[in-house]
Amino acid sequence: MSQELNQAGTFRVEITDYGVNENNQTKTLGVIVQCLVLEAWDQPTKTWINWRDSDVATSGYLNLIKKDGTDNEIGVRSLAAAGWSGELPDICEERWKPIHCQAVVKFNDKSGKMSVDNLSDYNREPGQVTNIDAQRARQIQMQHGGAFRAIIGNAKRTASPASAPPAPPIAGEPLHVESDVEPADEKSIPF
Repeated sequence: MSQELNQAGTFRVEITDYGVNENNQTKTLGVIVQCLVLEAWDQPTKTWINWRDSDVATSGYLNLIKKDGTDNEIGVRSLAAAGWSGELPDICEERWKPIHCQAVVKFNDKSGKMSVDNLSDYNREPGQVTNIDAQRARQIQMQHGGAFRAIIGNAKRTASPASAPPAPPIAGEPLHVESDVEPADEKSIPF
């Protein structure tokens, strides 16, 4: 039996079991994943530490349909990072063959324990925000760059001006500060 993960962080995992969970009360739907931890990310050294021999596991609930009935893009993208095609019957009928991925594990207030918060690509560097390369960025820029610049230009034009910093004291006027302390005489100043 695996030991339960007791710390937050980013881990490379193997999904060992999964299932669909529908909550009739809240009208939400999600996938429960159980994961074996393979490696742990060490942020200070920016390296992966091998945990394969540690037999540590974690689990989590990845929400696919929210209470309001809308799709939860984060949950869907999480499962896609683990190789899910978007076909729910593949999960129910256990045809989905999850690929190794990363799991961000956080403390879950509801369960009172560590839980998988989301999944991402196995080779993604933790903390990395960008998920496209420069060539793809140029393609998007060619298609949408004009609109981006127009939005920014409009925002700058309609923004209220920044408040000015307070004016400095007028040169030659003494700065008056009220104090109960008597001013020092020249003999008591050590320099």
